Amino acid sequence: LRIVPGFVVAYLISISLVFWLGGGDFGELSPSQWAAKLSKMALLLNPAQVGSAFAGSHAPDVNGSLWTIAYEFRCYVLVAIVVFCLGRATLVFSIMSVSLAIILVSSISQGVYFRYDLGNFEPIGNVDDAVRFTMIFSIGALFQLLKEYVRRSNRVALLCCILLIGGMCSERLAPLAVGVFGGYLLLYLAFLNENSVLNSINRRNDISYGVYLYAWPIQKLLIMYVPAITPTQLTILTLPIAVCAGVLSWHLVEKRAIRMRLAILRTA
Repeated sequence: LRIVPGFVVAYLISISLVFWLGGGDFGELSPSQWAAKLSKMALLLNPAQVGSAFAGSHAPDVNGSLWTIAYEFRCYVLVAIVVFCLGRATLVFSIMSVSLAIILVSSISQGVYFRYDLGNFEPIGNVDDAVRFTMIFSIGALFQLLKEYVRRSNRVALLCCILLIGGMCSERLAPLAVGVFGGYLLLYLAFLNENSVLNSINRRNDISYGVYLYAWPIQKLLIMYVPAITPTQLTILTLPIAVCAGVLSWHLVEKRAIRMRLAILRTA
């Protein structure tokens, strides 16, 4: 309900305002090339990358963080199709999680890195990333579906923490460790104390998505206009600005999109 509208607005802001503030030249792309970028945006297939902005800097994309949104969107689409066709969401997610974990671990163990590229149309993007993200997404969905049956204890949380740290030391096991042990730890922290300050964050105003969407361009602009800024200063300055951007994104874009969707469902 909120992924696509939030993405589209962030994308447009990134390739226009951020691009301009980053020293970009709008004339470097022809109208047809700009149209191609917008068409890819509509399919969530392309991160916000335009050549001349932030020239000479490390990772000069105007909004490099947008690349993950395409994979998240594809996960939702895939799940909707599979569950609609087969039903039994828990069974579907279980099969997907196990199957993708086997594919991922076996491919990495053999030194295989798949690539899937159809030129200007990339329906699933990089296969490595697609498998990894879809597996973690499926495991997270399983935790959500089975949360009433998952035992939450300090000992299990400590064990998962140790296993997560150990798994992160292995390229082969890291994605699986994040999905399984990291997923449990997130669930554990989320329900540790439902009245805690941690659980009150985003309860009414879910600004997390907007913070993620706009933190990258904010940091790039700060680095460009304040070259002597230190990493600590960058973090301190970026956080409040990104929070403000997240608040605006939530109230002006995401919440309105959710309300429109709910209104349509009521009248359907």
